[in-house]
Amino acid sequence: MPKIKLVFSLTLIVALASCKLIRKDDEQKPVARVLEHYLYEDDIRGLTNGLSPEDSTVFIENYIFNWGKEQLLIYRAEYNLRDDQKEFDDLVTQYRNDLLKFAYIDKYITEHLDTTIAEADIVSYYEEHSRDFELKENIVKAEYYIVEKSAPDLEKTKSLWRSGSDKNMEKFSEYVSIFAKEKSVGDTSWVRYSDLAFRVPLQTYNQESLLSKNRTLILEDSLKVFFVAINAYKIKDDVSPLPYVRNTVKSIILNKRKLDLITKMEESLVNDAYDKKDFEIY
Repeated sequence: MPKIKLVFSLTLIVALASCKLIRKDDEQKPVARVLEHYLYEDDIRGLTNGLSPEDSTVFIENYIFNWGKEQLLIYRAEYNLRDDQKEFDDLVTQYRNDLLKFAYIDKYITEHLDTTIAEADIVSYYEEHSRDFELKENIVKAEYYIVEKSAPDLEKTKSLWRSGSDKNMEKFSEYVSIFAKEKSVGDTSWVRYSDLAFRVPLQTYNQESLLSKNRTLILEDSLKVFFVAINAYKIKDDVSPLPYVRNTVKSIILNKRKLDLITKMEESLVNDAYDKKDFEIY
């Protein structure tokens, strides 16, 4: 194995650290060498901008040392590894090509993709593929009101809630508008049962039984009373209601458009190359 010699010029390092690069006959002067590989002034020019002369000297010394170490490791690897262990050229080329293709396709999609999705398209896709949207868990439409136990007339308020009559519900609404510490009024959004149970102390077992038998609930813990109304529910394995999966449907439609756009772009690319005789199969 040839003797490896790494040359450092400390005088040049100090000059570089002071941003006073030396030229000789308009040729770059090497800063360091490992075998046939050289590190030149231009390779490290500007790396120490903003540093003091002392810090610049330390930085450049470390930089040159690390550069030399890397070259030596590469040399040793080339010398010691079997040919099948160092065949990276094809991998590097493929990786670069993949990056180029990805960047071009991304740019093409950005410039050509129609991202406007009509409501009719959403409904149509949902109706044709509704069985693809089976629920993985129970969901509910619910509203709730949380009142601290220190609030006045709680027993009377519970009676108003249980009665459910329009007149009593008006009185209940007036009460919770003043004393409810947290509320979700007339919410029409579908949410997971587990998300509602995070806000109010619903039982997390036997959910189906609770949902099927109760539309209004009064729950309590040591500090608060929870008034809960289950306005609608869907059980696991039912088909998800469209509002619950609307964003998912839109994403699916958009992704399908992307794939169609890429396919058409690739077909056009190949056909154009055929026509111009840039692509020939023998």
